[in-house]
Amino acid sequence: MSRTDSTTSPTAPTATADKLAVVETLYRYAAGLDLRDRALLASAFADDAVADFGPATKKAGHEYPPVEGGEIIAAALSDSLSHLDTTQ
Repeated sequence: MSRTDSTTSPTAPTATADKLAVVETLYRYAAGLDLRDRALLASAFADDAVADFGPATKKAGHEYPPVEGGEIIAAALSDSLSHLDTTQ
């Protein structure tokens, strides 16, 4: 019978904290979009985050360069998705 190392176990405190951090980040991202809350959306991104929407926008016939910085990414997403009706 093998013992599970507490540092690699999926239920170890650090693994659980990491999973919770991911869930909270995804929640801030989705809620920020749905509620049109740019600050909440920006909080889902690191200050030095880079988003490359190029492949998706190219399919729609547009050119869109990579966007850098959490605040700028949030602004780009908010502006380009503002016409979509979400949960409001």
